[in-house]
Amino acid sequence: MKQILDKLDKKILYALSDNARMADSAIARKVKTSKQVVNYRIRRLERLNVITGYKAKISSALFGFTTYGVYLRLKDVSKDNESSILGELKKDPFVKWIVTCTGRWDIIFSISAKNTYQFNEILAGIMNKVETFVQDYETS
Repeated sequence: MKQILDKLDKKILYALSDNARMADSAIARKVKTSKQVVNYRIRRLERLNVITGYKAKISSALFGFTTYGVYLRLKDVSKDNESSILGELKKDPFVKWIVTCTGRWDIIFSISAKNTYQFNEILAGIMNKVETFVQDYETS
């Protein structure tokens, strides 16, 4: 299999992951190459679907939301069970971040809510859908 990313591509991707709005000229200075090379490389990475889009990170706190963490330990850590839970979490518009892990917790996710009452309502709705797979959970 042919390697499509070289060291320069990785440096450009790192710069973009830090600030996707950074101008090509600023990236060029950061990675020590020309603006034209950066522009060409970014377009190439887009064509190769290495870069599939750009998203804004919006602070939910500016809109009066608080972020709450939820930690799940599953009863039977099978791929099917994990996939079912992940599918439910991805459908919920208040779930902003999901990660699977090993160790004490199997899935960790965040919920953005206006207050603890709304958070508890959202969490109860999620737990009603996935409770058969959950052994234990904690919130923060």
